[in-house]
Amino acid sequence: MSEGLQMTTAPTMSLTATPTMIMNAKLLALSAVELDQAIAQELADNPALVQDTAQPCPECGSELVERRCPQCDAHRFPAGPEHGGCIGSSFCADVAAPEPWREKLCRDLQLELPASQRPLVMLIIGSLDDHGYLADDLGNVARQAGASPDTVGTVLHALQQVSGGVGSNGLIDCLLFQLQHEDISTRYRALLGKIIGSHLGALASGRFASIAHQLDVPTEDVVRARKFIRDHLRPRPVLEQSDGPSRICVEPDVAIVPADAGSFRVDVVAARRAGIGVDPDFRRLARHDRSGHLSELVAGADFFLARLRQRWQTLRVVTATVADRQQSILRDGPRSHVPLTRTEVADAVNVHPSTVSRAVAGKYVELPTREVIPFHRLFDRATTVRCELRSIIDAENVPLSDHDLADRLRSAGYDVARRTVSKYREDMGIPARALR
Repeated sequence: MSEGLQMTTAPTMSLTATPTMIMNAKLLALSAVELDQAIAQELADNPALVQDTAQPCPECGSELVERRCPQCDAHRFPAGPEHGGCIGSSFCADVAAPEPWREKLCRDLQLELPASQRPLVMLIIGSLDDHGYLADDLGNVARQAGASPDTVGTVLHALQQVSGGVGSNGLIDCLLFQLQHEDISTRYRALLGKIIGSHLGALASGRFASIAHQLDVPTEDVVRARKFIRDHLRPRPVLEQSDGPSRICVEPDVAIVPADAGSFRVDVVAARRAGIGVDPDFRRLARHDRSGHLSELVAGADFFLARLRQRWQTLRVVTATVADRQQSILRDGPRSHVPLTRTEVADAVNVHPSTVSRAVAGKYVELPTREVIPFHRLFDRATTVRCELRSIIDAENVPLSDHDLADRLRSAGYDVARRTVSKYREDMGIPARALR
């Protein structure tokens, strides 16, 4: 019997990802910014695709105005000042930038001083840093201006009076200047002055007992002083501001809108923003193209648009299911959060849990209150714990440690470890006890 190699064929069954499945998963996982980039790239690569601003609204069929639907926006933003919106207005319209603070100071200060001192005003204001502190020495400013230090000091004093501390030499000088204008008792002002002038670093580190011992005052007075400084005095004479728009907004991917009989409906806002379609002239030319090249471009464009529609349909179905399960939080706020997992939503809509994860990741949802939040917050099991933690910290008279906060949470029915409290506190941007 001889040995050798033989080749045979046998039928097998296996699961393979089709191009359609791959593209669906890829587009669904993209955030709004990434999707805009993908659409822009597809427009650049495929001449059959065009920006189509004349297409009807995919939600109600109405004509779009600048890629927005006045009919759908009327339900999201009811007309009238009491709702803070208007029909057809952009959800994230930027407001006008405020007047630059240096220009405002120049204008205000020139009304207080004689015309002969206006060049000195410009020089002093030009010597301020971005926080409003005087970045240069007063003597140097006097030499540059060819004026006496007394004259520069007079202009600087007027500047501080007009602006509430702009032109201070640093943090301590700024706080002491503001302290002079607070309506408090002389004794309390003296205590605050000593703490600011000599113990500000220790105060920031939470060494209240040490400060109280050195000043021979009760520790409670130091704690109250810290709260007064935090609540009434500004660390910088000029708050950070840019010359751009005064707020930054996030466009929601989907909106949960109140409907009839206390129910909710889902509006896929991103579908209206896309504004993309196949060029009708290009499609007509493709019918008579014998080479087939134009037909391939049109087929590629139709394939891409079909995948976009599949993305929006998946977002609509997933959001509608989440809205149905989380009606309490939509009506009553985050304290009414119901535990919900991506697997439960996947089972309800008959898709794989990874599909729900892709639909949620990097997406934003607009609630009926018009608040825009990350989609994943509707699945966050710690929402109620975070709300309770925020309430405890807001109500504290003396800052509590993370261990004490964990004890308070356990008393309220939330069994949370100290390290978990630290994590939640840091996630919410709340400083540690020594800095609160």
